[in-house]
Amino acid sequence: MNKKAQAIPTTQIFDSDEFAHAFRKQTLCLAFERLTLSGPEGSFEADGVLVSRGDKLFLECSPKKDATVPSPSKTGHSITYGQEDFWVASGRTHYGLNLAFTNITPPFWNASTLMRQGGTYNCYELKIRNVRAFEDPVSEEAKAQLQETFRLLRARSSNRSDEPVAPSVVDARLRACIPNTKLELFNCGVKKTEQHPFFEGPSESNDSSCFRGELDNWEFCFSQEEEDVFLYTRTKEGYSSPSIKHDLQVMNSLLSAFAFMQGLVVVPWRIRHKRGDGFLSDDFVADFNSVAKGPTPIGGSKTYDLRGDNSLPTKMMSTLARYFCSTDETVGLMKGFHWQHIEAARGNSIKLYQCLHLCALLEGISKQLLIKRFGWSKRQWDKASAEDRIKSAVQYLKLPWAGGFEPIYTEWKGMRHSLAHGDFFGPEGAWEGDLFSLSRLVSGGIMALILADAGWNEPFDFYVLSQTKHLYY
Repeated sequence: MNKKAQAIPTTQIFDSDEFAHAFRKQTLCLAFERLTLSGPEGSFEADGVLVSRGDKLFLECSPKKDATVPSPSKTGHSITYGQEDFWVASGRTHYGLNLAFTNITPPFWNASTLMRQGGTYNCYELKIRNVRAFEDPVSEEAKAQLQETFRLLRARSSNRSDEPVAPSVVDARLRACIPNTKLELFNCGVKKTEQHPFFEGPSESNDSSCFRGELDNWEFCFSQEEEDVFLYTRTKEGYSSPSIKHDLQVMNSLLSAFAFMQGLVVVPWRIRHKRGDGFLSDDFVADFNSVAKGPTPIGGSKTYDLRGDNSLPTKMMSTLARYFCSTDETVGLMKGFHWQHIEAARGNSIKLYQCLHLCALLEGISKQLLIKRFGWSKRQWDKASAEDRIKSAVQYLKLPWAGGFEPIYTEWKGMRHSLAHGDFFGPEGAWEGDLFSLSRLVSGGIMALILADAGWNEPFDFYVLSQTKHLYY
């Protein structure tokens, strides 16, 4: 007598919020009602289950009995692959959640062979990096009903001579979760009221854990919620969002500005996007255990009073967000320089290679600004002295040199010149500066150049640059 196969225990998940909870708690186990894997070589149907193992997420699947798995297009002992070779997968779980996965390595590259009645079959264990959760698609019957409703409305409006109806306003809302991050900037809080079971009257408490502001036709708020920081954005009342692409561009510019001000490399773990009456998708990355570490943030909250909507941090966040929202080529380069700066300035101890990295970044930023922003030719750059290069970039950006940027240049040139002329470790002319002072000043100079290029017109306090890895104001 044949024994019935034991069913795989699965987590009962019906929506993306439950999915996020199970994903974060590492208790995820989801069986698929249908699953399709596809790539450049073709596609096939499969049976599968999505499981979490520690901080990693895997899609375990095998082809359906009559499915044909495409053959790999690349063969040999040494295989190199790129973005064009990745596969995707999409399916629906038994509890009605629609999931899609991207950037999957081709399944036939990590297959194991198992036995099944009637022959052998391949079992694939695919590491998942990106997940997108969807609502149930609209049924054909619902689509037909909507089309009939629109037809009746059009017929009715064609018989009227009223003034044309104004186009409907499409509001947009996004929420991004930045895991394991502490909010250093805040200008408002949350008032909480609790009723204790053994005392009369409610108790009230205020939690200063939010940083809010405006960006043109958008409102935003960064909120500390337990160990995570959440970014909430929404369109202002009456403003109609032009496109999904624009929504994401606004959110990404705010995240870039937040990374700049907090001194972090920001990787959102979850992004939820809504337009109109429904949400478009939830995007997840399997990186919720990473801790966002970086240098001391700009405008250190222990030094400055950050309360008030018109505070300098609020103005700076809006200025930087507009800057990072630009598609200008130079702005894209500045984003890359900023990421490199975070990597170079990270950590509590200052090492020699970090200072060399910072010195190279300061000169690299000056070069890109002079050539791409202010019209210098490469020949002009090559002929200019190191001081002329840095000084010209500073003056073009209307930053003060004497008593301002000059001490940064003086500290920078000591290490840069001894390295460029081969005397860095030599018996004569070896660099004998202070790593701590150099890293602080050069790092602050890098932030000053990017801020000035972003259009920041508030005065800079260069004295404080020697006390922090980031620029205070």
